[in-house]
Amino acid sequence: TKAHEEEDISLFSEVKESHIEVQDALVGAQKFKIFCGSWNMGAKDPWDALSDSAKENIDVTKFIPRGYDIYAIGVQEGVNDNVFDKIGEALPDLVRLRVPKDSNKVYGRGDGSFTHPKFTGIVIFVSREVLGSVKLLRSGALPFGAAEGSKGVVGAVVGVGRVTI
Repeated sequence: TKAHEEEDISLFSEVKESHIEVQDALVGAQKFKIFCGSWNMGAKDPWDALSDSAKENIDVTKFIPRGYDIYAIGVQEGVNDNVFDKIGEALPDLVRLRVPKDSNKVYGRGDGSFTHPKFTGIVIFVSREVLGSVKLLRSGALPFGAAEGSKGVVGAVVGVGRVTI
């Protein structure tokens, strides 16, 4: 519905203002624009209440700007990969670096998420133009907390030219 779309847009604006850092990495003579973002999903799919036709028209470029060479996107309390998939669809000139499945997410059931696990996850997209200069060097996932706790961290180490990020 229109009300849900407006609510989502305001949420995205809030996320953009409070969680996004933009950095330039100078590597030799080549300059890379890097976009980093993090989003707390609140243990729900942000578009679950939308109609199928509204889901097809989601424009994630309202909170994921175009024109960067590398995008590192993290989520907390995610329930599915819909956000990652929508970013990939919206920015088709990017290649998704495959972070191994055993190190791209930490699952848990804590904080009231008893029926469905939630996760902390990461995805990295790279422009085809700089793909030869960017490599996933290492990734890892580390759960914190007692049995089935929902706290944890995921991370990726990326080589950009001769610089490690």
